[in-house]
Amino acid sequence: MSTVLAKTAVWLGTLLVVSLVLYFALAGRNAGQKAVFVEDITLAEALEQAEATDRPVFVLALATWCPHCQALDKEGLADSGVQAAIDELVIPVRYNISARRIDPDAWPEIDRLRVTEVPTMLLLDASGREIGRLTGVIEAAALEAWIRSAGQEQPADTGSKSGLRSRG
Repeated sequence: MSTVLAKTAVWLGTLLVVSLVLYFALAGRNAGQKAVFVEDITLAEALEQAEATDRPVFVLALATWCPHCQALDKEGLADSGVQAAIDELVIPVRYNISARRIDPDAWPEIDRLRVTEVPTMLLLDASGREIGRLTGVIEAAALEAWIRSAGQEQPADTGSKSGLRSRG
């Protein structure tokens, strides 16, 4: 009986060590990543900040169940250039549509912004007018260029490769 307990203890100990190594390895992969969507901010608050700072609003609508959203979150938004562009140039607002039902009465911003697929990224001027829209998968360099173009009258069209569509 003690041999069975000893083998079980060794197995559980090994499992614990492997789990901890994997956890810290994966957590360390984004250790230098800065959170650019750090606070809950409403669209109305973001538009007020946009008017005060003369910066556009960057709206990101995604869902936890969406693999394209997860890739964008872990790769595109984790890029230091994208993070710097967001920090320097726009007021970020993030909507996780998984957290609520899309009901125009309950969540008027989603209806007003015409978010019908995820991920969707929007640039809005201080009055709330849409000045750019991207949906689908986008590489970090193209996303950074699109955000950096936000100060122009119309953001740059980054093409339609890899599921990327630009409207604006």
